[in-house]
Amino acid sequence: MKMDGTGNATRWGESLFQTDPLTTVEYFDSFKRALPMESERQLMLAVLQDAVECFRKYIFTRHGKDKHLFNEAEQWILERDHHSAFSFENVCDYLGLAPNYIRAGLLKSKERLLAQRREQKSSNHDSAPKSRRVSRKRRAA
Repeated sequence: MKMDGTGNATRWGESLFQTDPLTTVEYFDSFKRALPMESERQLMLAVLQDAVECFRKYIFTRHGKDKHLFNEAEQWILERDHHSAFSFENVCDYLGLAPNYIRAGLLKSKERLLAQRREQKSSNHDSAPKSRRVSRKRRAA
């Protein structure tokens, strides 16, 4: 047996396997930081996903809550803000995405969908027969 500085006997190798409290704290702190980072990433992805879904889903709405959701999403996507933690630019950067590329793709998609909608309306309007509806009373007579 070996004597330590306090006069207590220690067995060989016992001090070698004692836990270092500082190391334990540092170890768990590394996990604490890793978990919120993953949570932050998931939150930012959810914010981006919601904005893209609102942008695409409500693109044709003209009024009401859905139009407000579209306008809010479009404004967020078009804004070039680097100061807000949850700005479109910062969210994309944090997720490793190119904000200008995504923005351009969404705007191109919007223009394409609106052009298709205009074509459909004009072709339906031009090809629709100009007939009057006959009421049920007239048909029965």
